[in-house]
Amino acid sequence: MRILILVLLLALLLLLPGSFFYFLALRRRPRRRRKTANSGNKPSSAPRTFRMDRDWLRKTTKQDMYLTSRDGLQLHAYLLPQGDCRNFVVVCHGYRAHAASTAHYARHFYEAGATLLLIDARAHGESEGRSFGMGWLERLDVLDWIAELNRRYDHPRIVLFGVSMGGATVLNVAGEPLPENVKCIVSDCAYVSLKDEFLYQLRSFYHLPGLLLYLADPLCRLLAGYSPLRDGDGCAQLRRCKRPVLLIHGGADDFVPPEMLERAWNSIPGPKEKLIVQGAGHAESVLIDPARYWAAVDGFLKKYA
Repeated sequence: MRILILVLLLALLLLLPGSFFYFLALRRRPRRRRKTANSGNKPSSAPRTFRMDRDWLRKTTKQDMYLTSRDGLQLHAYLLPQGDCRNFVVVCHGYRAHAASTAHYARHFYEAGATLLLIDARAHGESEGRSFGMGWLERLDVLDWIAELNRRYDHPRIVLFGVSMGGATVLNVAGEPLPENVKCIVSDCAYVSLKDEFLYQLRSFYHLPGLLLYLADPLCRLLAGYSPLRDGDGCAQLRRCKRPVLLIHGGADDFVPPEMLERAWNSIPGPKEKLIVQGAGHAESVLIDPARYWAAVDGFLKKYA
């Protein structure tokens, strides 16, 4: 009896830290009032800029699209059609954000003539789900969105664009078999290793030991459907990439270290370009130096898309 009690106590001690990590990092929380800016310090013009773009998005004609994921979740996206719908940009948002939070980027692409698909990642926005896939499970969702666009619009030209977790998503998609009409990929401030990013976050922001991630991994596999230790290797995905990739990162990013860009860069075997905006924190590159940012993006798309 004593041995059984000791085993149960030990199991409980191992379960508690794993549960803490899962609910802290991967579990969807009840909806709260959404903020207009991402994490990190923003220039004083950022809130007004984002409000203007959100207002633009609200007033722009858009349609709700839905898709059933491979594990049975109803996923949501906004379609912003224009013209003959032959040029698409699929936009993936960041961690704990939603499709409308990408309005600042969407507006630029839309005004350049592209039709947009703004995705609500699983467990974000209007999409179903209890656990975040952190760009790993979402890679399959994006593949299914691409297939849906091809079915509806007879294989239009498609560009994949993502920021933060969305940036990691499109880099993970890059390693999957892609149809020829997916022309190129743009990734802003992405992490390329889920394991390394979680370890960095635990130590730098929460001052917790990396052991917590190892204790949490079995529970994450059970509840979230993937392993933070074994899955989410963006570098391995990029080594199989057959599309041109533009990498963007802020030189002062303390949320996703800039060295992640260099690791991604060294993993890409084909055409690639990069932009590092000095002084920019996480997801701030477009705000700190919008002229260089959009010159890099537009030049890249003109060349490859």
